[in-house]
Amino acid sequence: APERVVKMCKFVKIGQETIPWNEEFTLKFNSAYEHFAVRGRRVLAIAKQILSNVNYPLDFEFNKENCQEFINDFTFLGLLAIMDPPKHGVR
Repeated sequence: APERVVKMCKFVKIGQETIPWNEEFTLKFNSAYEHFAVRGRRVLAIAKQILSNVNYPLDFEFNKENCQEFINDFTFLGLLAIMDPPKHGVR
């Protein structure tokens, strides 16, 4: 759910610049999300987080317990809206 992803973001990437998330971006996000959702689009939020290979080497095993420590420092990249029309025969 995009609203859950956004709650984990502290930054937003605009072009080549990464800046802190602020109230202005919350308003823009809500407007864009609503724009797509009311038109029946399935909306996905895209975010990233770069992890240090010192703390998280390639063989590091992620699980439910150890992933809680870094779940709040994501950078929001954007929204993806896709059409998901009803399937034939589905009421």
